[in-house]
Amino acid sequence: MVTNKQISKAFRKAIPYLNSGTGGYQTEYICFAISQSDRYSTATHFNPISPAAKQAIAIIESHLAGNNTMRGWLRTNGVSESELTWEKVQVHRHAWLKMLITEFENK
Repeated sequence: MVTNKQISKAFRKAIPYLNSGTGGYQTEYICFAISQSDRYSTATHFNPISPAAKQAIAIIESHLAGNNTMRGWLRTNGVSESELTWEKVQVHRHAWLKMLITEFENK
């Protein structure tokens, strides 16, 4: 059984993999960041995705409520196109990821 602390750790490990505009090899999407951080936990080994990472991704997908991306969810929930710049959406992704870390650390 996956614990809330393990899920929180999966979210936390994803932060360096989620693009913040600083360059490097990062991804735009939270689910990809979770997957990358889990699979590439060492420089030389590719690991299968863990149950905690799978659960974290399932939580993200559930929260997106049928939307494939955060941008789609924001659009569906009334955010105007002018507000959906790459930078603003990434700020929102980072903030949401940090909120999820806190939520699952405190459950």
